[in-house]
Amino acid sequence: MSSKTKRLLLQESLDSLYKGYGPEYLESDPLLYAHKYDAPEDQEIVGLLAAVFAYGHVPQILKNLQAVLAPLSGSVAEAIRKGSFARWNRIYRSYGYRFQRGEDLAM
Repeated sequence: MSSKTKRLLLQESLDSLYKGYGPEYLESDPLLYAHKYDAPEDQEIVGLLAAVFAYGHVPQILKNLQAVLAPLSGSVAEAIRKGSFARWNRIYRSYGYRFQRGEDLAM
């Protein structure tokens, strides 16, 4: 089988999966939060945060992501660019999720 044929088969397979799982499947997925932002840079950051915290019980993960994102109103990327360690340390002082603490987010 040629590499072009393999690529086409892979593309068909991935396209089929993509079409089979629409936004309705996101309600139970931490990536739900990434889809709430329009800017690709915000989606990337929120997607990374969702991946970092995606362990444990999904409702707890979603609750945690909401707590992490709440202080970053508007553009997440812009809030991060304008932030500082001191600011994040102050904002997330009382934050805790499993074994992570506010200073972990501030870094």
